[in-house]
Amino acid sequence: MLTSRAEFRLHLRPDNADIRLTSLGRCHGAISESRWTKFSKSKQKLANLTENAENMSMSVAKWKRIVPKLQSSTKNEGKVLTAFELIHRFDLEPEDVSGVLNSENEIISPDAFERMKIEGRYRMEHERMKSKKLEIERESATEIPDHLDFSKMRGLSQECIEKLERARPRNLAAATRIAGITPEAIVVLMRYLKSPSGVNLSC
Repeated sequence: MLTSRAEFRLHLRPDNADIRLTSLGRCHGAISESRWTKFSKSKQKLANLTENAENMSMSVAKWKRIVPKLQSSTKNEGKVLTAFELIHRFDLEPEDVSGVLNSENEIISPDAFERMKIEGRYRMEHERMKSKKLEIERESATEIPDHLDFSKMRGLSQECIEKLERARPRNLAAATRIAGITPEAIVVLMRYLKSPSGVNLSC
């Protein structure tokens, strides 16, 4: 439930509004032929660039040899990344990878590149939320002590603390059903309960 709401918000984001709505507008006769042609070309440029970037992968160490901007980075040198992942993780610009992605000597569209980079960031966030969801589901039966002091948990907002204090959920599954409790708050609560401090509380 929590993750579904968050995934919905990630989908309904401002940067992809034209992609989501232009096709719908076209079906209802609200989009002119010239605008539709321009939109279709932009969409195809984005699709081609993304496909190209996703099909190219190598270790960060190898990427450093061909992307000057990465020379000073020492992060994850052995990790294999696609160009798609590399671009948003290292906040690269078109000129940083033009020699790699420009297989047909076409100028990379700045708009398509920026859209692809933003999509990469949202996709990474989506994967992070899926991982949290699975972790929460595995631990959903974990009991929450009646006397637990939620205010002692670092990472919980005051709003979440107040909601948890009022509801006093019996376990993590019940906590996820409290309106306004975020997936992040559930993860904080879950990890606290699994920590030595949380274990001592249940003894």
